Amino acid sequence: MIHELRSPIASIKAAANLILTQDQQLTKEKKAELLKVINSQSIKMLDQISLLLDTAKIQSGMFLIQKTTNDIEQIINERVDLYMPLAIEKNIPIEVHNNHSIPSFLFDKQYIGQVLSNLLSNSLKFTPPNGKITITTDFDGKEVTIAVADTGSGLTKEEEENLFHKFDQVHRSDTMSGSGLGLYFTKGIVAAHKGRITVHSVLHEGTTISFTLPFLSGT
Repeated sequence: MIHELRSPIASIKAAANLILTQDQQLTKEKKAELLKVINSQSIKMLDQISLLLDTAKIQSGMFLIQKTTNDIEQIINERVDLYMPLAIEKNIPIEVHNNHSIPSFLFDKQYIGQVLSNLLSNSLKFTPPNGKITITTDFDGKEVTIAVADTGSGLTKEEEENLFHKFDQVHRSDTMSGSGLGLYFTKGIVAAHKGRITVHSVLHEGTTISFTLPFLSGT
């Protein structure tokens, strides 16, 4: 976690130092590029701090969600759109198979959106170019199930068992590291909704993470 905070701070410091010490030598375009670095790394650092604080709230039992009536299909499509540029860059198609019969229901839009972002981000991280990510939704009248499946590197049984533990993360030589809090927080969000989250994975073939949300009508 310290490393995850140190990295953006170092980038911000380096970019700011260049602007301060080489102001006259830098072109307008280069300054704009450095300011973009400062902005993006600041956002990354704030996201990591927010994740750490929310994780502490989960541990202390003080994590609260705000349920409002939302359309799960809309939330899924919005999050897919956010990650589509990276998916296109890696040549990984994202297929979405929404059950269009699911009515709007009560859940926390922000945090369920974060769950979807975490799952999409992980799938893109561990899926090689020309792989595939598939999102499906299902509804049995009592709960809604959302599944994110990929054709990535998969997990060992030990990794699968420890996947949602705090500070545990999957290590692959060709992927970037993380804080180890994302999936722990994801599980906490689903639990706060009284839902369940499960993982099924086959090493070298792919991983499917599914979570359920109780169907609570806002009407």
